[in-house]
Amino acid sequence: MVSQTLANIDIVTALREVHQDLSEVHQFFKQWTPAKAAHDQGHMVPIERLISEIENGYYPNMEQDEVEYWRAYADSEMKPRSACRLCTAPEETLELAAAQERRRGILWAWERDLARSSLRPLKITDLPRELLRNILDYFEAPDLPIYRSMDMVEIPGRDSHKDTWQATHWLRNVQRCRLTCRLFDELASRYLLPWLRVSLNEASLRRATEISLRPHIAAGVRGVRIQLAYYYPALAQDFQEWAAAREQRMDAFVSQIWANHRVYPNRPWRERARAPTGWHLYVDDNTHEKYPEFNEVLDKCHEEYWRRSVEQSSLLADGRFVNCLAAAMARFPRSGRVEFTDSTEYEDIITPTRYRKLRYLLDSPEGFCRYLCRPDPWVMWDTSTGDEVRPAKIMAELPVAMWKAGARLEDVWIHCFPHQAFSTLRPGQNQTDSLLQIVEARIAARRPSGFPRDALPPNIIIIDRRLSAASPAPVTMDHPLVQKALGYIRQIPPVPEQVQLGFAAIGALYLGSKLLSYLSLLLSAFVFVGHPLRRYGRAGSWAVVTGASDGLGKEYAMQLAAKGFNLVLVSRTQSKLDTLAKEIEQKYPGKGLQVKTLAMDFAKNDDRDYDLLRELIRGLDIAVLINNVGQSHSIPVSFIETPKEELENIVTINCIGTLKVTQIVAPVLKARKHGLILTMGSFGGWTPTPYLATYSGSKAFLQQWSNALASELADDHVDVYLVLSHLVTTAMSKVRRPSLLIPNARNFVKSALGKIGLGGYQTAPNTYTPWWSHAVMLWLIENVPGVNSPITIWYNKKMHVDIRKRALRKREREAKKQ
Repeated sequence: MVSQTLANIDIVTALREVHQDLSEVHQFFKQWTPAKAAHDQGHMVPIERLISEIENGYYPNMEQDEVEYWRAYADSEMKPRSACRLCTAPEETLELAAAQERRRGILWAWERDLARSSLRPLKITDLPRELLRNILDYFEAPDLPIYRSMDMVEIPGRDSHKDTWQATHWLRNVQRCRLTCRLFDELASRYLLPWLRVSLNEASLRRATEISLRPHIAAGVRGVRIQLAYYYPALAQDFQEWAAAREQRMDAFVSQIWANHRVYPNRPWRERARAPTGWHLYVDDNTHEKYPEFNEVLDKCHEEYWRRSVEQSSLLADGRFVNCLAAAMARFPRSGRVEFTDSTEYEDIITPTRYRKLRYLLDSPEGFCRYLCRPDPWVMWDTSTGDEVRPAKIMAELPVAMWKAGARLEDVWIHCFPHQAFSTLRPGQNQTDSLLQIVEARIAARRPSGFPRDALPPNIIIIDRRLSAASPAPVTMDHPLVQKALGYIRQIPPVPEQVQLGFAAIGALYLGSKLLSYLSLLLSAFVFVGHPLRRYGRAGSWAVVTGASDGLGKEYAMQLAAKGFNLVLVSRTQSKLDTLAKEIEQKYPGKGLQVKTLAMDFAKNDDRDYDLLRELIRGLDIAVLINNVGQSHSIPVSFIETPKEELENIVTINCIGTLKVTQIVAPVLKARKHGLILTMGSFGGWTPTPYLATYSGSKAFLQQWSNALASELADDHVDVYLVLSHLVTTAMSKVRRPSLLIPNARNFVKSALGKIGLGGYQTAPNTYTPWWSHAVMLWLIENVPGVNSPITIWYNKKMHVDIRKRALRKREREAKKQ
């Protein structure tokens, strides 16, 4: 905005004239002040005094005719000469006053018009302070912030609570505006620090004290988070024990980052992961020089840890931390919440933003040392040794010190607690005496006059200063209402013993079934083995494997060949089938294995392909059928947006193809009077999976179809099972790195062929989950939320929506590279 200057001589002259005219009007009305006061109060004013004031010049602006009027009025016989009540002004005076009033209104209107056109435009700083404060209050959350990260405090706005990141940037803009002028510095400083974090060290305590001494900033502090992470004296004194603790925490931290985020191989922080190797050698003999840089870091960090431990012990010994912090909190007018925690900023959940900051922190030697010198949480020491955790005493002493200092205390959040040394929570004798004195003083203040001290009921405890002496006493068991309620309860007839036994039996059966199911899970996953393949056919029998060119199908073919089965491999690409057949013949040359291949595209649903398969297996001793062929979506997609071709291919391959192949092979197995049919299922069909609706429905169809087929072929000694799996490292899942929940194809197939028929703990018959972590996950979902519960479906939707977002971002990056 461009504001005009006030140095213009014409404007200044005009304003002076206006001021002069208004002064004359003011002087005119001022001369009637004594008369008006006398009129309002009903005082009698001697007429001689009035004439004397006129003659002595008290009314310089009074016209001559007005002076003559009052002299004639004083000489008249209308009022006694001794006194005159000045209650009414003559008509001429009233007309003059009205004219002056009109003149003043014209001057004010002219002044406003002049200011609008000639003076500077109004700015936000011209608003009243109360209005500015209300405007800035819009950016303040109605409650304390709950989103905390390592580098900032996120405060959701009133109307933008769904986008806390944007609300945080709005608030930061308001915080920066305090640098513009003194007014904004005074009004916006209160938004700088809504949540104050105080650690158990001198620097943090000094910072809290300095903040409390700045009233504009202190007015915005609404809560204090006290980090009570501890520098253990035992670790500070024992170099080897401290080095072992650092190594353990660093290994856990690096493993967490490695498992959750992409790691670049050339980053310096990855080199720092080699530090424990050098430390082992250094701690063992103190002379090893293979990793000199890491040895220097170890010495330097341990010395700093010892220094901080001594500093922390000093703060705890003399009570300076509690007293200074309580005094500082008393200067925070809006602070009423205290949060106790023993975690540091590195122990929180690793989010992408925080991961990047920690990665760059470890890239620098200074940051690496700062990471190693951080304090330890209580659980690291308290649970293993049971020693006293001295910072825990602060949780008992600080509320007492706050009360003595006059600080507010409304809520206390406790995120840490001693696991063994509970006596640490007992406050010292001084704090205990102070607390008793406070309670006694408050009770005495509410005791009526003349009320005997010993007559005070012993169970009265005042917990809120707003309670009055007339507050009702607590209800006890002798209260008439309690006795009346107990009387009604006693009138209820007792439950018959037979009914109690029935309910007890139902509960016992329910708990017994769950316990038996859990025991079956453990035995099936870790102890029992399934039916051997020799049960279904001797060496030299044939096995048909669909989808055999890659992934699980290829592993089924390799492991069946290792057990002596001849193979019929069916897949889409002939070149891959020939390569696999040659690999099997070269790997098992002495077994005389035969491998037949058929290239067919299940998506085309061509009857000629199925006729060729029928001719290919004619006369063969088929013992095993592996229905592995299948297709999923390229990326998670809603059903409405699913391409028509993809939808038809999924249904045709997963359902029609599996059914037609089984209809060709099953008669051979039925004629042999023994055989095995394994159909690959999925967790996506076991439970409804949003954004994979077509694939989920096709696998659910196979689940029910397989159960029905198993019952039909049971009399012919043909076993039919559905094999359930979660994610496996295959091309379909697009997962490359195995983990605890994601096995590779080789291990999964080995488990599937070794645990045939072990699925008694599952609700679905003729179904088993071979991989142990998948089995545990399935049992927990079936017995806690439920397979078809809204919670399970919601989590499935959330997971696949996230996968879709990542896939779309990856597709955009690849498109830009092209």
